[in-house]
Amino acid sequence: MAIRIKSKWSKTVKREKTTDDVASALSYIGWKISLDKAKNLHGEDFEYTSDHQRITFIVEYMSFQVHIADRLMYLDNKKPEYRTEVMNKLGTYSSAIMQENWRIFLGKVIIKLDTSRL
Repeated sequence: MAIRIKSKWSKTVKREKTTDDVASALSYIGWKISLDKAKNLHGEDFEYTSDHQRITFIVEYMSFQVHIADRLMYLDNKKPEYRTEVMNKLGTYSSAIMQENWRIFLGKVIIKLDTSRL
């Protein structure tokens, strides 16, 4: 299956892209790719024994992509402060996307985050 991913920022927004913008876009793209790979695996006759196994695969794939994003930013000689900020935000956005989608898949909240201390 092919997925569509935008490879350019909107031309209507002229401002500099923030670390939030970059992290948010990367986490969304990571989720789409991970979900697509889980569907591809199923299409190749891999039988998931449970929804938990399917979600575990998606989380593992997404975690790998976060690691790859960090390595690519390192190779691209991004400043350590910028890289650290993007990676921290990428982790936060990715966990929020995963939690929301777990809730949708399973019909309940698996992990309840205490946001009062954030």
